[in-house]
Amino acid sequence: MNFYKQAADILTKLSAREGSIKSLTLANTVKEKKKMYALICETLKYKDVINKIIDNSQLLKVEKKNLSDGPYKIAIMRNEIILRAELVKLKIKSKVKNNEDLISSDYRNAVVLPRYVRVNTLKTTVKKVIEHFQLEGYVLEESIKVLSDISTRTIRKDFHLPDLLILPPKTDLHDHPLYLSGEIILQDKASCFPAYICSPQIDSHVIDACAAPGNKTSHLSAIMKNTGKIWAFDLDKKRLKLLEKLTQKAGCKNIEAVHGSFLDVDPLDERYSKVEYILLDPSCSGSGIVNRLDKLVDAFEQETDQSDTSQNSQDLRLKNLSEFQEKIILHAFKFPSAKRIVYSTCSIHPQENEQVIQRVLKQTETFLLANRNDVVPTWDRRGISSEFNDEETAVKLIRTLPEDFMNGFFVACFIRVSENETRKKKFVLQLIFFSRQNILIMQYSTSTTPTDSPTRLHYHKSSSIPSSPLNPRVETTDPSSEVSPPPRHSTPHRSVRHIDIDIKELMKLESELKCSVCKNFYDLPMSSKCQHTFCAGCAKFDSDNHLTGLCCPICEHSFTSFTQFYKNIMIEDLIKEYKNNSELIARLYTLGKQVEERERREEERKSRLIENKQSTKKRRIFDDIESFSPNKKVHSPNKLHGKKPKVVYSLMNDRKLKNLLKEEGLVADGTKCEMIARHSYYTNLYNSNIDATNPKSKGELLRDMKKWERAQHSNEAKDAYMLKKSLTNQEGIDSYDILFFLYDSFYS
Repeated sequence: MNFYKQAADILTKLSAREGSIKSLTLANTVKEKKKMYALICETLKYKDVINKIIDNSQLLKVEKKNLSDGPYKIAIMRNEIILRAELVKLKIKSKVKNNEDLISSDYRNAVVLPRYVRVNTLKTTVKKVIEHFQLEGYVLEESIKVLSDISTRTIRKDFHLPDLLILPPKTDLHDHPLYLSGEIILQDKASCFPAYICSPQIDSHVIDACAAPGNKTSHLSAIMKNTGKIWAFDLDKKRLKLLEKLTQKAGCKNIEAVHGSFLDVDPLDERYSKVEYILLDPSCSGSGIVNRLDKLVDAFEQETDQSDTSQNSQDLRLKNLSEFQEKIILHAFKFPSAKRIVYSTCSIHPQENEQVIQRVLKQTETFLLANRNDVVPTWDRRGISSEFNDEETAVKLIRTLPEDFMNGFFVACFIRVSENETRKKKFVLQLIFFSRQNILIMQYSTSTTPTDSPTRLHYHKSSSIPSSPLNPRVETTDPSSEVSPPPRHSTPHRSVRHIDIDIKELMKLESELKCSVCKNFYDLPMSSKCQHTFCAGCAKFDSDNHLTGLCCPICEHSFTSFTQFYKNIMIEDLIKEYKNNSELIARLYTLGKQVEERERREEERKSRLIENKQSTKKRRIFDDIESFSPNKKVHSPNKLHGKKPKVVYSLMNDRKLKNLLKEEGLVADGTKCEMIARHSYYTNLYNSNIDATNPKSKGELLRDMKKWERAQHSNEAKDAYMLKKSLTNQEGIDSYDILFFLYDSFYS
């Protein structure tokens, strides 16, 4: 077939959407593929200019008969002078000097990208590829310069990706022996990020949900060193065959191509029970691709189909795409063993990127975004913070733009939170929430402004942690009214102290937030494949391990690869929250003591009123008033009137506490918790003896105390008195005082 006739047929098929530029120009029926590809692209670029020249020269009218059955080239050459004259007129009219200035500014000012080459480590090494290019006359530039300054015949190593090389723009490698042998893969830098961030371990199981044409799939295979298993899904049968062809060329042996939709896969299927990594690169608008060839086709069709380019159509398309993208992420969350899911698009629209991430995070408690340190920390451009109103969330996402000399891209990485870590997170949130609520209520209960409100907060004691600790039960007579604290003139609501927190759980949580090696709070917590967590500085040096030189400090398992241990973001965030809110818990303790002291004074006042009432009872009237002698009131053995007052032990140091015990004739040794327990028990024993019908002497009370002491030594110490110092000693408050108050308050 005539070359130009074949080019005309390709343009006709493009306008009818019967294929893409690459698929049509690189088909087997095209002999001169490179020449055809260049001709089609340049024709589409200069389409408006060519149409104007043809119309002004009336070529179709003059050569109507010849064009119908004769060669096109001969007809064009016959009118060359006329056509060139019209071109000159057009440049004069447009006030331009060069032909390139006649085309649209979108194409004229387009960013020229470098040629990125990913080294296929399944077949070769980066060093060997560089040496091969050096033999061809390329010069290796070690220094990192601006990519716009890259000169011809130079090659550079990429700063962010270890297996990526950078060559000058428009470097043609389609006929290069390294490309034909599969040792190098022509892949844009941005599209290399997803597989690199996913980083599946050796022998793991992986799903590539929207795999074709297969560049990311072969990248995953190279990272896994051709071990484990990769399921590559795609709905398009032709594209799936292309994937099989390209992955075979790359030497991948662990890929199983599956013709079908990822959404139709049963997450509970036994075949996928061990899938730990999922790569999602769903259909998107493609708005980030620089010099996208489809834009040339869209411009070619613009005159015949104006509705497709309307704003309403664009918004509707983005809405449909984002709904599909959200659906595919939520489906990936259902795989029981999945622990790392990477989502990417070649779009720059927030509707397909940040907004999708925001919606899926609201629908899961099992997954969260990986920390920035785990998502190419050296890359500067991050997510759009205005979409989240939260800078911390935005920095966990990756964005690329043409200004970065690559295609526009977006990448997000989700990691699974274990059930144990989820429990810890809920407990910390619960502790913080109830601390704040109780501080609010206690502040109002001690304020001077009386308040009346039909609304009260009720916290119900339960043995389990509620699914949503940030939503307390609220009972109100007015649905529109806001939650208000109890009025000052009423007794503080007892449910203030019925907080759903177990002191043993708090002790266990604190111990789990500490490294078993150094016994301190985790500093850069690292979790390993052997299921142990330790500080980064606690990793043990292994002289026999020549790969990483490290091993687990707990089980001494050698790490053969740096991917066998990772930063535990959840534990790090929990420690941060726990430490940041230590002041809040201490404040709750202080306010609680104020309420407790006020209640104690109220009880003392009532006790004095009762005593005064008893002392003013009417006496019997005798004839001989002088012979009357009222019955003597029975006093306690130590001849003290009234009961012993309650002591605030947190305000006493060890010396004062020992003096207090010595005054009562009690043993003044042991830990502070033991001395507090001893004095508290004696006070209760003494006060109950006053109300007895036959009160005991002080000696008998001391003998009872000795029996109690012996009984205590034979039993295990109580949990509340075995707490270690932990958070802080702010304002002289020890952590066990805080927890002792919480324990006493919650279960009193």
